[in-house]
Amino acid sequence: MDLINNYNKALSFYKTKKYNEAITLCNEILQFEQEHYLTWNLLGNIFFTLNDFENAKNFFLMTIDLNPKFIEAYFMLGNVLFSMHMYEDSISIWEEALKIDNSHSIIYSNIALSFIKLNNTNKAIEFLDLSLNINPNNEDAYIYLSEIYKKKSDIINYKNNLLKAISINAKNPKTNFDLSYIYFLERNYIKAYSYFESRKKLIEEKHNYNYLPFKEYNFQNIKNKSLLIYHEQGFGDNIQFIRFLNNIKCSELSVGIQNSLNKLFSYNYPNIKFKDVILAQDKYDYMLPMMSIPYFFKIYDVNDSKYLKVDEKDIFEFRNNFLNNDKLNIGIVWSGSKTSEVAELKNLRISDFEPLFNKKYNFYSLQIDGNEEIKKYKNIKILGNNFKNFYDTAVAICALDLIISIDTSIAHLTGALGQKGFVLSNKNQFDWRWDNENHKSIWYNSIKVFKYFDIGDAIKMIKEEINEL
Repeated sequence: MDLINNYNKALSFYKTKKYNEAITLCNEILQFEQEHYLTWNLLGNIFFTLNDFENAKNFFLMTIDLNPKFIEAYFMLGNVLFSMHMYEDSISIWEEALKIDNSHSIIYSNIALSFIKLNNTNKAIEFLDLSLNINPNNEDAYIYLSEIYKKKSDIINYKNNLLKAISINAKNPKTNFDLSYIYFLERNYIKAYSYFESRKKLIEEKHNYNYLPFKEYNFQNIKNKSLLIYHEQGFGDNIQFIRFLNNIKCSELSVGIQNSLNKLFSYNYPNIKFKDVILAQDKYDYMLPMMSIPYFFKIYDVNDSKYLKVDEKDIFEFRNNFLNNDKLNIGIVWSGSKTSEVAELKNLRISDFEPLFNKKYNFYSLQIDGNEEIKKYKNIKILGNNFKNFYDTAVAICALDLIISIDTSIAHLTGALGQKGFVLSNKNQFDWRWDNENHKSIWYNSIKVFKYFDIGDAIKMIKEEINEL
């Protein structure tokens, strides 16, 4: 067997993603020469690419057994262990690699990432410094540092490290997107909206944009053209950004929106066509995602006034049918989506609200799901089960005297309606949407924002606020 030629052929199969052919040829090579460590290493890379981490680990261990000085196998084995969430083991393997050759910046930054996963930021920073001493242009090292300072709520160092990463690679959509959050918090909306456009290029988000068969809007003159605005991200984001619709001037404006928002938005914007189904045969000259409106139409001022409403007759009817109007009526929301990346930071337990449950007030759950938690609280009435859509929710919000909510669509809706609301926002959740000055929301003038590390402190402040009402 021509060992070198067959190995190179197997390597070519791997590089062209012909994994089955590569595996078959590797097995043939090993039948001929069982101790060919490069072939074992190639098998490790193939199975790592296929996310078969257990087999990949075994192949890299075999490689190291055959050639204990082959640093690439240690590097990849560390990657496998990291992918298996075996962070301490990955550190040990990478440290073994550094004993062979300590000049690899990326190994130091990888070790730092494992320490980040283990919540040991001091060790992470130590290894990132070592990494940057070797290679000052290690983009990953600056990205990892930015994440550390983000968790520490150190905006200055968070921003500085993002800027350094971008100076090395200006085309990385993740760092550009992260920088937009800082510019939002700095209220530099020109830069914020510009960098925020990077969200469309994020690997995990790309499928949410430009999936319709219409031309993407890019500052064209649309005075005599039709434009389709399509929804993106969560309900709260669409509620927050619907305020900008009246800034668009075109011959025909349509909005593709979730069905549950259709009635509410149609009531408030009667001259705009809202559609919960967009067909390929529909005819639009251009399309644009909802949250890109401010960037493309150069809207850099935030108007915090109310911009949504419901029929007063519906409020009157709801109040008479569902509320006890002898006391202060308070709506509460303590939990939202369980599947979002930040769910653990955002969501609370109904028991966190217990200090507020004074018999002087009536409490109502506005949640659609999760109401099984309140069975033991007999003084809390469930309203959310009656809601068919966000118009119904909006009517309830307007009928109540106060809304207390975590960061959910209910919080955004309360602000958009100009109704009094208290929003609970975890300080560990880095988000510009609940930017505030002395608790007053920047985006909604009827909302007070209570940032917290300890939810008990925020609830205590809210209790004092309620007593003053």
